[in-house]
Amino acid sequence: MTELTPPARPSGDIAHGEVDGPRLVPIALPAAELRVGDLLPTRTHLATNVSLFLYNAAVWNPHRIHYDATYATDVEGHAGIVIDGPLQGDWITQIALNWLGPDDELVRFSYQNRLATH
Repeated sequence: MTELTPPARPSGDIAHGEVDGPRLVPIALPAAELRVGDLLPTRTHLATNVSLFLYNAAVWNPHRIHYDATYATDVEGHAGIVIDGPLQGDWITQIALNWLGPDDELVRFSYQNRLATH
């Protein structure tokens, strides 16, 4: 089993917001007041070999680095099983959708994968 740990929060006073940087958004904040770069509440996701295999089967990705630890480490040289970037994007989307109210709509979403997650 692999646990996805959220990255460290940026330095600064994010709990109360910053003019030039990210701010931690309380759950009660109306979606209309969100800004690009706001930080939503964190959530921990647990990626198991089975869940990663099923996800990759659903998206037609047969690469073994996503569900076979021995192959990922011994053959490909990774530190462990690689958690898919698109799966992490799906998790982020789920967090945003769960946070939004019934009258809110996720209009646009983008993310970047900068490092592999194991």
